Amino acid sequence: MEDGQILQQLSPDTSLNTDTSALPGGSGNNQALSSDVVPINQILGLDLPSKPVSDHLINVYFESVHWFMVLFHEPSFRQRYDALMVAGQASLSDTSFLVCLMLLLAIGARYIDPASNLPREVADTDLDALQRKLLDKTRVHLLDIIEVGGVEGVQICVLLSTFYLYHDRPNLAFAIHGMGVKCAHAMYLHQEATWKEPTALTREIKRRVWWALYVVDCFYSIIFGRPRSVRDEESNVAMVRNLEDTATRHPAFNSTENVSGSSFPVTIFSYQRYKFRLYTIAARVMRDIYFGNSSTPLTSVSQTIQSISRDLESWFQSLPPELKHSSGSDSNLVMQQDQEPPKNNIVRMFRLQAMTLQLAYDNIQILLHRPLLQLPIGSDSLQSIHSIITRARGSTANEPDLSAIDGTILSMSKAQCYKSAIRTACLNVSIVQEARHTHAASYVGIQMFTAGMVLSIAALSAPLSSEAQQAKRAIGRIVSTMASIGNETLLSAQSQQVLKQLVRLILEKEMNSIFAETTGQFDTLQPGKSNFQDPSQPMPCQSPPVPTQNASDNPQSTVQTDPTPCEPTGDSSMVRRYDLDTADEFMQETWNDILPTASFDYSEGISSVRQVFSQTAYPQVTRPGWTDYPVNPSLLTESAEPVDNLTRPFRFSPPGNGFQGVGQAWLWDDGPLQPVNMDSGENSTF
Repeated sequence: MEDGQILQQLSPDTSLNTDTSALPGGSGNNQALSSDVVPINQILGLDLPSKPVSDHLINVYFESVHWFMVLFHEPSFRQRYDALMVAGQASLSDTSFLVCLMLLLAIGARYIDPASNLPREVADTDLDALQRKLLDKTRVHLLDIIEVGGVEGVQICVLLSTFYLYHDRPNLAFAIHGMGVKCAHAMYLHQEATWKEPTALTREIKRRVWWALYVVDCFYSIIFGRPRSVRDEESNVAMVRNLEDTATRHPAFNSTENVSGSSFPVTIFSYQRYKFRLYTIAARVMRDIYFGNSSTPLTSVSQTIQSISRDLESWFQSLPPELKHSSGSDSNLVMQQDQEPPKNNIVRMFRLQAMTLQLAYDNIQILLHRPLLQLPIGSDSLQSIHSIITRARGSTANEPDLSAIDGTILSMSKAQCYKSAIRTACLNVSIVQEARHTHAASYVGIQMFTAGMVLSIAALSAPLSSEAQQAKRAIGRIVSTMASIGNETLLSAQSQQVLKQLVRLILEKEMNSIFAETTGQFDTLQPGKSNFQDPSQPMPCQSPPVPTQNASDNPQSTVQTDPTPCEPTGDSSMVRRYDLDTADEFMQETWNDILPTASFDYSEGISSVRQVFSQTAYPQVTRPGWTDYPVNPSLLTESAEPVDNLTRPFRFSPPGNGFQGVGQAWLWDDGPLQPVNMDSGENSTF
């Protein structure tokens, strides 16, 4: 007899009150947690800080994390927190919330600014010891929370995972994130249609948690080079909406945004929606470019890159002025954004949100165009593509000039990477420094490092070009900016060391080129073209160097900030273009000059970068000296082999085991982005 027939024979009054919690997909344990209240320290195994100290740490958490990653409804969280802290007792059903509270207190202890005006009781607390104790107890309870299930388990995994990611524990962060994804799947957090929440508030909290998890999942894929755990085709959760806790607007603006076809005021919460939309585009980059069909031809990949690039540009143009980062080029925007005192917390949050959106956008642009970065633009290579495609399709009189189209694509991809890297280097330093004691500090550092890698590649590919001079100054600005937001993490120390090593390598290669013993070694220099500079002549004015931050911002900067000015031309109206201090002004002056020529081959720079990664021993201390990094002589010899047969399928080879090292380093590994020989029958394996 089938199961359905058996069930039909049962009386409608029959109660199947059976515990199926041990069965896959079964219902939860029918035995409810005890409602008896006991002291909180008996549940957690430690005493929480006093109410005044805890209040301050909770405030720090919401100021340093909540604007960046929304996981809670702040008013209801604070209400429950106050009730439990005043009572000093809780039931076992409160365990998940209490563990979540412990984690918030630990993060608050981490991000507290010791230079701020702290209450005496907070100042007298050993915050480092408190943080360690709270984190240890959070980990002790983690598996029990996961077993119970519920939205708090996902919240804890997202917070703990990102905390470890940003504080030098990437392997642990990645594993805990996986737990969070599976916990979300277990409770059908990815399928809103299955939710049975009684109130709009609980549904909205679930949406916030899901979308925060979605962004973290995509970000991990981007920085680790691993496939995403969340599958878009299996998920269906509505976009988050404003509640009463997110209605605050910028005091100097009155913009609106489109949400599900309706117009709403731009608030402090709008950043979250724009970020979520941006990362849905980034998810396509990882899925379609890096982890798609291994037999996809490079020509198809380039078309996909163009399509996604248009969507990115459309997203960027849709940003309201409240969420557009100002580096000083738009005086009206700056005036409006600075209308309120800098200490106004709402203005500060909008500034930080705009900066992180700009940073994420440019990082995703670099990620998108990376597959085309090392391909040569020479006419011979493009003619090879054209002839192969023509033979495959059959020659026709109306056949378009594919070589010209592909050449434009490759040029614009390289130019976009360079532009995004320069714009990242030119982030407003004062705004970046505001992120120092927030969850975004390492997030900023990871993506600034990627921009520095692109600039290093450009400079290493043509050490005597004007771009190399610009790139060196831009890298210096990145290093000093990263130092200004803190050297407490190993990630920051490693990033700065690698970039300094690369600048030293650029200088060594520049010297080798200048003092080459034979004229044959100068064959690649073309003084007649704007991309290259005759070393016997002064620096031309059309390519201004990227300025570093002022000495007052960072007196320990190791980068020269006063370059030799252009020689007078007799034109009294000549502007000293190296005084330009914004990415927009810089790019307006040099956009036409940075389109790579046939001789501007990034593959050489990428080869050098790979060798630096393979031969550099990362430091275990911060703030190392410049002279601590001797350049390996083998790095001065180019070993890149030219890329041929560009119509071979595109394949991404995953990096090695573990994540020890700086973020997004996988983009420059030996394996990624190499064409596959179809004759070998080789397929990519993941």
